[in-house]
Amino acid sequence: MGTNELTAMHIGDEHDPALLSRLRTAVANLGGTMTGSFWAVGGSQEITRYEISLPDGAVEVEAETYIGLSLRGPTQLVQQVALAVQSA
Repeated sequence: MGTNELTAMHIGDEHDPALLSRLRTAVANLGGTMTGSFWAVGGSQEITRYEISLPDGAVEVEAETYIGLSLRGPTQLVQQVALAVQSA
């Protein structure tokens, strides 16, 4: 895999406060910040987006109704954040 490859990874339910808390903890443990949220509703779909800034790059977090909580960004960073969430 090249360092420029992008990926998306589902990490859980969109309305799981414990998961969101673990994500925030994991980001802090990785030396990053989770900032800014964008929220929108379209019909029955609700979408919330956050930006994770890490020392090595950025990852987008998206919580979408019926889809769940997903990470999007460079493959290596997405995997790093997902692993950190599991151990947070």
